Amino acid sequence: MYCRNTRDEQECILAKNEFLDLINEISEIKMKSTVSFDLSHIGMSISEAFATKQLKETAQLAKQHDIQLMISMEESEKTDQILYIYKALSPLYENLGITLQGHLLRSQSDLQDLLNYQEKIRLVKGAYQEKEGTYIPRSVELDNRYLDFATVSVERNHPLSIATHDENLIFALKERGLLSDHFTEIEMLDGVRPDLLKSLRDENLKTQVYVTHGK
Repeated sequence: MYCRNTRDEQECILAKNEFLDLINEISEIKMKSTVSFDLSHIGMSISEAFATKQLKETAQLAKQHDIQLMISMEESEKTDQILYIYKALSPLYENLGITLQGHLLRSQSDLQDLLNYQEKIRLVKGAYQEKEGTYIPRSVELDNRYLDFATVSVERNHPLSIATHDENLIFALKERGLLSDHFTEIEMLDGVRPDLLKSLRDENLKTQVYVTHGK
């Protein structure tokens, strides 16, 4: 059901309703799970007010069932809008997390701000093509930045999801003792390095499998 930039209100409502159904199904089978989504899929491309209304309904149901929600990050021109909506609802829903893209230059400041909120941060390197001068390309510099962001989060005892398949980066995080922190988990996309994820799980580290949903 992955479809960003939905501009038809009815389609946004249908998408939100499918997330509600998914939350109910997860609750019925008593699975501990996180539901991730793009705000532009449930109405942000129409208006902030509409997306906020849709998100409130979703977050309320998820809260009732003790299910975590994770707002995905999108292209950088949407970052301010995404963070505005997240910050507006974060005080009301402790089950609402946010994604941070390490490669954006602005993320240093955004991280310091987000650490003032209690909800989980999902840390990714970032995959969107951005304008020159707004991001750090894949490099040792970016890896070190990712390590620094993770370190700061763990030192603040902030809930953190390490979302990467980079084996060298994961080993560096483990050497620093960051993966064994009570508030930290490792997340990988289903089918990508399942051997690595299993080995981490066998070490009694907290792991998550990111599974895409829908057509």
